[in-house]
Amino acid sequence: MFPGVSLESLNMEDLASSDPILPTFHIYGAPQSAANPFDYTSRNTIPDYTLPNAYRVGNVPSIEARMDALSDETLFFIFFSQPRDVAQQRAAGELERREWRWHTVLRQWMRSDSPPGQSATATGPNLALVDMAPTIPAGAPRIPIDNTTEQGIFIFFDLQQWKRVRREFKLNINDIDGKTMPRGPLSSLAANGVAYIRSQPGHGT
Repeated sequence: MFPGVSLESLNMEDLASSDPILPTFHIYGAPQSAANPFDYTSRNTIPDYTLPNAYRVGNVPSIEARMDALSDETLFFIFFSQPRDVAQQRAAGELERREWRWHTVLRQWMRSDSPPGQSATATGPNLALVDMAPTIPAGAPRIPIDNTTEQGIFIFFDLQQWKRVRREFKLNINDIDGKTMPRGPLSSLAANGVAYIRSQPGHGT
């Protein structure tokens, strides 16, 4: 309780006594139990109370039905704070609708860089953006390396910093969760970003 301080200096001399220090002190509420000390069915008594009607709210719509009205930052919070929950799946679905993609190796959300003429804060005005590739213009075409890999600028959501990070990255399409390789060369899709086809609903956290 007080490291390095003798309890006797706090006028608590009778610590060895079997009598309670304060006879009227008890833990709320007093436990009720059988006489058997091994009876683990003890329950604390909950006093009767009345909940005012002002605290009763029953017309609030479920958050799952309002995902499209939430900001990216709120969706990220729901996704990472409610693992294996329906709300996490709904948040993931809405993030995908906004062109975010889950990278299964990095375990991060990522998306294509903002195209020219579109603000980098268009989908998350309250979420800070750290630009680690300031010399590369927004929306610069990505460079295909092979049939499954391309290199270019992407925007990641960094959970530890709670920020979006714009940086250069070499992407393997097979590392994107629940997506298959689109038909046609990557170069034909570089200007507008790669279109992915959803094949499974699961997401890791």
